[in-house]
Amino acid sequence: MMRFALLMIAVACTSSKLTPGAQCSTSDQCETGQSCLQIGEVLGPQCEVLASVCTITCGSDSDCSALGSSFLCFESCGSAMVCGATDTAEPS
Repeated sequence: MMRFALLMIAVACTSSKLTPGAQCSTSDQCETGQSCLQIGEVLGPQCEVLASVCTITCGSDSDCSALGSSFLCFESCGSAMVCGATDTAEPS
């Protein structure tokens, strides 16, 4: 019985999806509707990738409202704009 309980805990831990703003390595790790996208800082002609996070692409700040009030739309490396958290608090 104890082995079964431990197996159930292990399965539960590996099947949960990452929340918006969480660092990721593949889109499969993210909640439905989100992708693992690079957040970057554009510095003139250069762009530095800061992290890969679970998020969505956007065209304006209002596109990010579904991820939480701390998310805004930012220019990033590549052609897509992405939603990024604007504070250090846990994303909602």
